[in-house]
Amino acid sequence: MRESETHSAEKNERDRKTYRQTHHSLVERLGNLFKPPVTSEEELERDVDCLALVKDLIPELSIEAVERIAEILQKSSGCAWTDPLNSAIMRKFHRVRYIN
Repeated sequence: MRESETHSAEKNERDRKTYRQTHHSLVERLGNLFKPPVTSEEELERDVDCLALVKDLIPELSIEAVERIAEILQKSSGCAWTDPLNSAIMRKFHRVRYIN
């Protein structure tokens, strides 16, 4: 992303579209970690689309936002975030696993 900033506006916008998709796929991957395993057809019908669940909470695309999600995906245990949007995302994903 840093290198794209040095390119033309047109190329940068095209690159940002791909980066946004990657960012959203990282958020979805994080959410999928909370989903219980599907063992029956009934559970498959109740499957949750984690990306749709938090799409309105995903922070604006930035290098820092992508690094935060990537950092979480690399940890084997929890982490404390003071960022309210990322905290809200984690709360929604937590509900998928333990409350729904």
